[in-house]
Amino acid sequence: MALRALRDLLVFPRTFFQERPPEDLTWHAVGAVLLTALATLVGIWALFRVPLAEMPSEGRRAFRRVFGTMLVVVPVAVLVGWGLLAGVVHLAVRNDAERATFGRTFAVVGLAALVEIPAMLLGFVEAYYVFRSVSFAEPGQAMTQLQSASGGDSPPTLLVWAGVTVWKAYIWREGLVGAYGLPVDRANLAAGIAAGLAFLFVVVG
Repeated sequence: MALRALRDLLVFPRTFFQERPPEDLTWHAVGAVLLTALATLVGIWALFRVPLAEMPSEGRRAFRRVFGTMLVVVPVAVLVGWGLLAGVVHLAVRNDAERATFGRTFAVVGLAALVEIPAMLLGFVEAYYVFRSVSFAEPGQAMTQLQSASGGDSPPTLLVWAGVTVWKAYIWREGLVGAYGLPVDRANLAAGIAAGLAFLFVVVG
């Protein structure tokens, strides 16, 4: 996707979807969602590179097995999660939208995943400093130290994710109006429901 198109998606989503048929963007949306999964996997691998050097051989082998499983599970879970989110939005708009299909709605919803990548990077930076304070020579003690050091999501991280959620809601609202000619009040409702669910996933996850 060209830089101008990316700018339009992130800043002028209504115009973006008015100028481009959403059905042509479904696979772009799948790619955007999978890109967030890839960023997650790369971040996890990067975080554990230093601890792996301190871990006993059994711990390293266990991590590699778990990470091998995650290579399959994370992309599938991310796709399913975004698919459910798109499904909720589609149910909210299908009676008022022109030519509404799940694929077109997924294009509008899924492309907003790109907004999450900066917040994910911030989260990994924060986790990196947490990991630096933990000794992984004893895996059992390391888990206790990690739980104590992390202590849940920090206020700055939650604030960033709240901002990301508002940005996604803006893309969803404007995108639905642009793609479907949806009344603004219906677009607001659908985007609000999706934003609430998305932020709940962040808090619970």
